[in-house]
Amino acid sequence: MKKIDVGQAVSTLANIGVIAGIIFLGIELQQNNELMGYEKRLSSLQLDLTQVDLLMNNTAYRDALMASTGGDSLSVDQAVLIRAGLVKMMRTMEWQYFEVPEDRGVLSSGLGGGFELTAEQLLFYEEIKRILDPEFVSFFEAAVLLD
Repeated sequence: MKKIDVGQAVSTLANIGVIAGIIFLGIELQQNNELMGYEKRLSSLQLDLTQVDLLMNNTAYRDALMASTGGDSLSVDQAVLIRAGLVKMMRTMEWQYFEVPEDRGVLSSGLGGGFELTAEQLLFYEEIKRILDPEFVSFFEAAVLLD
């Protein structure tokens, strides 16, 4: 019978420890990736809720939006509010498009089948889209924006 040297035993145990460490690291990386996915979805939800809060708590913005959708002419202050709201909404959607790609279906179908801009908003959108990523603009115009 062959006798195992102490050095061989220590080397074998060290190799087993290395393999166990690699397995543990893989499990940790998987958990970290899952956590990052949850954080992205939470951040996306928080951005959506911020837009809803803006409508609920800012009567001036809500009035400007109602005037815009009603076809009324907008005051300068209302036009600024609508433009700022549109920039915020478009930047939020752009972030969702790139950072949470699994939400792209929500962007295109979760908006009630599409998104319609008023004439005023469409003019603002033409200005705003220059600051947006061209890939997102193509997606938005093809899959989200109603004609």
